[in-house]
Amino acid sequence: MVRVLQITGLLLLSGCSLFATREPEPPGSGGTSVFKQPDRPDVVIENLVSAVSGMNTFNYIRCLSGDTFRFTPTSTAQQTHPDVFTRWNADAEEVWFSTMSGAARQTSGHTLLITDLREESVSATERRFIGDYALTVYHNRASQGVPNLVRGRFIMTLVSADNGLWSIREWTDISVGAGPSWSDLKALFTRS
Repeated sequence: MVRVLQITGLLLLSGCSLFATREPEPPGSGGTSVFKQPDRPDVVIENLVSAVSGMNTFNYIRCLSGDTFRFTPTSTAQQTHPDVFTRWNADAEEVWFSTMSGAARQTSGHTLLITDLREESVSATERRFIGDYALTVYHNRASQGVPNLVRGRFIMTLVSADNGLWSIREWTDISVGAGPSWSDLKALFTRS
């Protein structure tokens, strides 16, 4: 009993908020997913994969660098949907992902498979990731011609903020083959 009191006292003195409640997620944030503190650039990629598999809009948006975020679609998607990508930013990312996660709410098995991932150091506070992706989302709009699987390559520039946490500042999508890309999926869910 004395030992338990000593440990409890140490926890209280150390400022450990063992019983503190966490900040609630906003309504409509989607499913569950694990979000790790992005104190390394590779953790941002892990968080992105987790947010997709859990269809968690809140965690997905936390991977982006807010007002400075920029997305460049594939050239095919830009030509097919020029009005969609004119002013694409973090708010547009939230809208499309929230719409998609709503359409996928009753299903599971969503995956973001990233292969051939390379990391390049640009500076002490900037990294570039290049990789191939296969994004599978089981949604309720396949009968409307919205694909469940998209493939391509991305180039992401991640930056470290003053607090040491990393996020995606720039994201370029590149077509691989003739199939639909992540850009196409973004456009299709933005239009619906």
